Amino acid sequence: MKKPAVTPFFLDCPDRRLFCLSIQANAALQNASPVLFIPPFAEEMNKSRHIFRKLAELLAESGIDSLIFDPFGTGDSDGDFGEATWDIWLEDLNSAHQWLAKESGKAGRPVSIVALRTGALLASDYIHRLHPDVDKLIFLAPVVRGENFLSQFLRLRIAAEMAENSRDKSTVKSLKESLLSGQSVEVAGYTLNPSLARGMTGSVIQEGRFHGKGIQTMDWIELIAEESRPVPIMNKQAVEQLTAADLPITLHRYCGPTFWSAVELVELPGLLELIRKLLQGR
Repeated sequence: MKKPAVTPFFLDCPDRRLFCLSIQANAALQNASPVLFIPPFAEEMNKSRHIFRKLAELLAESGIDSLIFDPFGTGDSDGDFGEATWDIWLEDLNSAHQWLAKESGKAGRPVSIVALRTGALLASDYIHRLHPDVDKLIFLAPVVRGENFLSQFLRLRIAAEMAENSRDKSTVKSLKESLLSGQSVEVAGYTLNPSLARGMTGSVIQEGRFHGKGIQTMDWIELIAEESRPVPIMNKQAVEQLTAADLPITLHRYCGPTFWSAVELVELPGLLELIRKLLQGR
């Protein structure tokens, strides 16, 4: 089988360029919406790149075009991570979405979205604020509340200080106070912009953000380490809330490792096949 066409390019946005990978099918399905991937945060993005790439290639083999992009300050895009804000990332997401909708060769067709971890928070805010035309929405191991994720991320700084027996003893509270006062905070090699922290803190997945947006299907995939383990209670409650609001959501359990935090790269062909089937409407 002929390999799909993978085209790297820079997408011009106001005052910046975004690095993108366009993965095009050799013979695109007429009824398949192109897919936009929304990456997770900081090091989780680096650990998950290979999963997005393999999924994009699998989709191309199935006749589905897709786009992978690096938000401002990440990957090969312009800017430093410390300059990134939540609003800039929302603008980047919109630019990538508009390019894919225009260039996929399916003018007038909505775009489907696959969002991983904090990428689901970004997708939630994007859909809520800008009302994009979205066909299928897949949340993969989504973070439900940005405030909780930010606290976990800040604990990496605290753990590093303890390991180094540092005289400076930070707490989650003190680090958040620094961010609220307008100071950037260094965590695990990443400079966290106060505006990025504020945007993340205010982001949450809840039913009011998706009503009336025309989304055809919503799929929520939870990665479970062992079959006997339940879905985390906060995530389960979020899905129940979306279901109670008559949104077209389905919860899926997939037993596998958390590849976005694994030391070595993890291959999950079964997970990729599940996502492919969902995007094909099977």
